[in-house]
Amino acid sequence: MSVWELLMKYKKIVLVGFGILAFFVFVGCFSAKEVQSSSYGEKKPRAINLEDVYIMRAYTALDLQDLKGAEENFYKAYEISQDYKYLKEIVGLKVIHKSYAEAREIALKYLKKYPKDEDMQQALIGIYSSQKDFKNALINAKKLLAQNPSAQNLEIVSSVYFLQQDYKNAVEFLQKAYHKSYSPILLDKLASIYVLFLNDRQKAISYYEMHLRSRGFDEGIAKRLAILYLEQKQYMLAAKVYERAYVKTNKEEYIKAVLQIYFELKDINLAQKFIEKYPNMPKQEEMLLDIYRYQKDHQKVIAMLQKLFKKTGNYDYLAQEAIYLYESGKKDKKSLKIISQKLETSLEYLDNALYANYLGYLLIDHSIDIKTGMDYVQRALKIEPNNVYYLDSLAWGFYKLKDCQNAKEIMEKIPAEERQKEQEIKEHYEVILKCKIKGI
Repeated sequence: MSVWELLMKYKKIVLVGFGILAFFVFVGCFSAKEVQSSSYGEKKPRAINLEDVYIMRAYTALDLQDLKGAEENFYKAYEISQDYKYLKEIVGLKVIHKSYAEAREIALKYLKKYPKDEDMQQALIGIYSSQKDFKNALINAKKLLAQNPSAQNLEIVSSVYFLQQDYKNAVEFLQKAYHKSYSPILLDKLASIYVLFLNDRQKAISYYEMHLRSRGFDEGIAKRLAILYLEQKQYMLAAKVYERAYVKTNKEEYIKAVLQIYFELKDINLAQKFIEKYPNMPKQEEMLLDIYRYQKDHQKVIAMLQKLFKKTGNYDYLAQEAIYLYESGKKDKKSLKIISQKLETSLEYLDNALYANYLGYLLIDHSIDIKTGMDYVQRALKIEPNNVYYLDSLAWGFYKLKDCQNAKEIMEKIPAEERQKEQEIKEHYEVILKCKIKGI
């Protein structure tokens, strides 16, 4: 625990007393004997206990965030009872107010009576550190450590050294604290000092690696190790850590992290192997589909689209399958019939301009059913009226019907720069320009 955490901890010691319930638990103003006498037999008047009154007022003040009022009432309770436990509360409140000199004097007074009280010793170290009296902070921290060489007290010594910017000694004691507890929190602090103050990323990496090997998987440690690997450009090691994190947690964020690394490395084969390795990976088929598309492996794309359509009933996959069948060279009469049927079926369920135009152009270009093809293109243009590809398809339909005038008029709607930019549109335009009679 660092010095600053000590201060927050001591603050919590005070604040935990908020409320009436905490008052009964902490102060214990009703003993079992008092409960018994008030529950059975003759009721007897009881003298007012001023200590109880002041304690009640103190905790009520805490509930109201009146820290000054709380301190005054704790002090009055102490004056009546001379019970040192109230000094603990007062020290905590002084620290919150940053009245460090007064807090120190009360803490020293308390420790004269209870020299082995670790909470107050830790609070005193925090007070000295807040006053930048690191000499006394270190003396008391080492005294506490000699009394109890716990991981917490080793961390306190480390924190005092850290505040003095003595990072070498801070690391030495933090290492000892970590090896006593193997706490991931202490490990993070140790690694942070190596990275931020000693400029030794490799040492931080070594500690993280050792922890994951010897203490088992820890998600936070794995994340930070992967980040350090990425900073050191050790991309494959980072990918392995993220893959292990996915196996342990099943979180999709780690799938994305692994794939991002492989895509950055432009190693699609590794990405494919990673996805194929885990059959229960969420959206495995969709991700493999993207991989196959990137690889331009039409046969695998078609097979995966068929699988996805069968699995989901999503007609988008059926339409995509038809397009890939056509793009893969299936242009014989039988194949064209199958492809057009798949697109027609999909368009019964989908209102998709791209698919409507694709089917329309296929029917037009292969002279299967030009008028029906033009109807599909018109359907696409209702959705996207200025799409140059759809206008080209419609113009080509008119041309196929030997209607040169309408073909030219439609083509003129396409901006000149667009006609020149797209090779197929350019070729269609040049052919249509040569069309002078209603006949080819």
